[in-house]
Amino acid sequence: MTEQSINQLRNKARAELEARPDHHLALGMRQAVWNALGPRATGRDRMSAAHLRRIALAFAAAERVRPIWDRQYPKSSLWKEVTATIGRVVRGELDVKAALQRFDKFWAEITHLATSDPSPAIAAGFAIVQVLSTAIVDERFDSSAIDPRREDGDDPMDFDTAVYSESAEAGGMPWDDDANADRRRRFWQWWLDEAAKPSVDDAALRAL
Repeated sequence: MTEQSINQLRNKARAELEARPDHHLALGMRQAVWNALGPRATGRDRMSAAHLRRIALAFAAAERVRPIWDRQYPKSSLWKEVTATIGRVVRGELDVKAALQRFDKFWAEITHLATSDPSPAIAAGFAIVQVLSTAIVDERFDSSAIDPRREDGDDPMDFDTAVYSESAEAGGMPWDDDANADRRRRFWQWWLDEAAKPSVDDAALRAL
């Protein structure tokens, strides 16, 4: 992982972002950014420097849209519960099995809310829950098969935190006609800067 390589990739991603009418950052390009931060965590590599940096990137993205969640659900304790669980995973206080059980519980809660309130706030809720997934199993990418042109699929379980945060900020997914493409562009510009110069460090994650 070198800062120079990340900055070069950021510049390439910015150009591709501007070239797309929807201003969405493709899955393959996001995977290239994650890969530039270092090897994917497996087994004993969990909570490596690279893994922690990807968790921090995901957490920052979720926190960016937290006000959207708080305005819609001011009395909900879910965000705090998920955040506390992320901290416990980072500190090694929860094993993978227990953490996955917590993830399933939170995901079910958000899914239930989504049936009656398919609003940007729900996307923000999914964003913070997916940070927990990143803490447990890291982001999903294969360093030997990075294709910057790879597009996202259509399974909501496969959308990472950044996509849900993008949706919350833009008011819809890239294929939603009513979503705001300019807000989406601003989000991804911020995300690429955050990947290069993180605002959340390891100490902050462990203090969650």
